[in-house]
Amino acid sequence: MYNSELIKFLFVIVFGFFLDVAICIIAISFFELTISIAVTLGFLVGASSNYFFNGRYVFNNFNKNIYKFMLYLFFMISIIIIRVFLINIFTLIFTNKLIYLSVLAASLITLIVNYLVSKHLIFNQNTGQ
Repeated sequence: MYNSELIKFLFVIVFGFFLDVAICIIAISFFELTISIAVTLGFLVGASSNYFFNGRYVFNNFNKNIYKFMLYLFFMISIIIIRVFLINIFTLIFTNKLIYLSVLAASLITLIVNYLVSKHLIFNQNTGQ
């Protein structure tokens, strides 16, 4: 037996993750943006799509609750700071030749954090009512 909410959530998160990484790679490769700006841009696009689709499609409780929106913004800013920090560390470890591996590794770590925050805080029916 499967949990359809979990499957939908994972689908949305994975879609947002691929959107995030694609935007980041395009920003670096074609627009020659710095890695920090590219990562931030990709993350914001992916996280915004996740917020919208999770609220509408997964949890069916997308409303104009300012508390949840502000909580979401707080955690997204925290997560992007963690991601940029991890990418800088991974770039030192992997060298600049493996910059995309650094982006992927940091993105996977923050994907897990984003999942946990979204599931248990942002879209939890018992918070911010």
